[in-house]
Amino acid sequence: MVRELASISTALALLLLGAAVGRADEQADCRAVIDKAVQARGGKDKLLKYTAATARTKGMFHGFGQALPIKGEFTSQWPNKTKVSLELEAMGQELKFVAVADGKQGWRRINDDVVEMSEEQLAEQKHSSFHGYVSSLAGLLLDKDITLKPLGESKIDGRTVVGIKASKPGHRDISLYFDKETGLLTRSVTKVKDVDRDVEFEQETTYGNYKEFEGVKHATKQLMKRDGEPFLEMEVVELKPAVKLDDAVFSKP
Repeated sequence: MVRELASISTALALLLLGAAVGRADEQADCRAVIDKAVQARGGKDKLLKYTAATARTKGMFHGFGQALPIKGEFTSQWPNKTKVSLELEAMGQELKFVAVADGKQGWRRINDDVVEMSEEQLAEQKHSSFHGYVSSLAGLLLDKDITLKPLGESKIDGRTVVGIKASKPGHRDISLYFDKETGLLTRSVTKVKDVDRDVEFEQETTYGNYKEFEGVKHATKQLMKRDGEPFLEMEVVELKPAVKLDDAVFSKP
């Protein structure tokens, strides 16, 4: 009986060891993909030097059932500070929308009306910030609580991509797909929620037209789809990386 128990314990130990080795190999494979992506962007030192950026954009918004021209300014600072300003015209009315989150609190302003984000809105904003942090690659380099899983190779627009899934407790998973040849991020996929309508979507963001700013390559075109339908098209008109921004940038608007 002792020998049988010993054999079982040995078999279990080997099984667990094999699983651990498998997980370690998976992590190593994912890290190799990330390392290539970081080098493609300009290298770790340059990438991590600039913790913030402000981008002016133009594009088309499809959220009201029709394509509407939209202008925006997006400011972010790792890991969780964001400010989004949007201007568009819908049904003959000009709308100005601002959303700000400082990592603890958040606010929304529509034209001249300012309201504090609800707990659920703030939670969704935090996931949006996490998505940006991860897709920037900085989160994959700095956040030790993120676990990675390989998704294998697939095709996007005829090009081979290598996928990895990033997971962290308290956040929805994010799938990232990198061009196998260039190493650059091609697409991200995650779940998002429209809190106001209480509807969840699969959000797919495709990145392209990379250009260099302060030694780091950034995607200057993004196409965002929700459940396969166009939601937002953006083109970067101007981008200014920053080492750090003043906290006042992320104060109540």
